[in-house]
Amino acid sequence: METRCEIIVDLWTSDNWPLFSRSGLLNSVLPVPRIGDVEFTTLQRIGSPDRDALVAVCTDRTAAWLARNTPEDFGGLWLFVAHTYWLHGTSIVMYKKLWKSAFWQDLWPHGDDGLLSLGPEIACHSSEGVRFAGLASVSREGFATAVDLVRRIRSAAVVVSDSEMGASDVTRFFVSAFTPEKGIAQSDIDWPALCISFCPLGRTVLRMTGKFDDRDVSIDCFMLSERVVGFAQGGCEVE
Repeated sequence: METRCEIIVDLWTSDNWPLFSRSGLLNSVLPVPRIGDVEFTTLQRIGSPDRDALVAVCTDRTAAWLARNTPEDFGGLWLFVAHTYWLHGTSIVMYKKLWKSAFWQDLWPHGDDGLLSLGPEIACHSSEGVRFAGLASVSREGFATAVDLVRRIRSAAVVVSDSEMGASDVTRFFVSAFTPEKGIAQSDIDWPALCISFCPLGRTVLRMTGKFDDRDVSIDCFMLSERVVGFAQGGCEVE
């Protein structure tokens, strides 16, 4: 297996924002912050793709780089997750919310294993029903599992930040990540919109991609371009 690192100083700017984002924030947020990307890709050239091994190698390399290059932030790992689809607001749905729902239990069957510390959850209502979103603190040991969860579903993200987060951050996540279409929040994360909301606060947003039959998996570390410039000048060494 081979791991590569690519640095893109200006991934999303005011010039190309409409090409990537569904959000109408371009008309209301001026200036649009410049977002860069440090991307790690682990590739298996021959044989059948070993998904677990690819994920393990890619997350290990990314975690090592983050700890070495952003030590002031890497002490705080946060998982944001939301129901993908709108639910009927029945009494059982409103009782279980997110963390007690079958949706979450299927995603994280590990239970209380010390990898996550579950935090606040909020209800988001629309004419289509209700979706719950929540925030969990992730331990260093839980980094790989949390980032791989982002690869498996389309309504989760990992954020690296040393500042404490709470219910207001969950609201920020839902509003910025699931940009509306005809007034209804969508199911897929709008990554540029999420990054424009979180990265100016000094936070790094992580996205993992790679389908079950792909020969590679990738982790994007989105942050302000001004932070990426320093890494571009010094290169991106992968051990």
